[in-house]
Amino acid sequence: MRLIQVTQARGEKKLHFHFNASLTTVSIAKAAYYLPVNKQGNGSFSMSDVKTLHLNKIIADRIFANLDIDMNCTKIQRIYRDVFWLGKMAC
Repeated sequence: MRLIQVTQARGEKKLHFHFNASLTTVSIAKAAYYLPVNKQGNGSFSMSDVKTLHLNKIIADRIFANLDIDMNCTKIQRIYRDVFWLGKMAC
């Protein structure tokens, strides 16, 4: 695995802190991704998918709020949830 980090830190302690912060972020994202899923449903994890999920949620929230759509409709709720996973890479 090739790790490329863009940072201006040059000291050993600063670099260790940066690497640990990056890896901690991935671990937290994994936990948030897997906690709502039952144990048999655990599939592959992609950090790109997590980023896509959150970006899609932000965009969907803005669109649905601006269109003033009633979110109590079951069909609208299903569409709202389905939009989150547009562009998902992992199966």
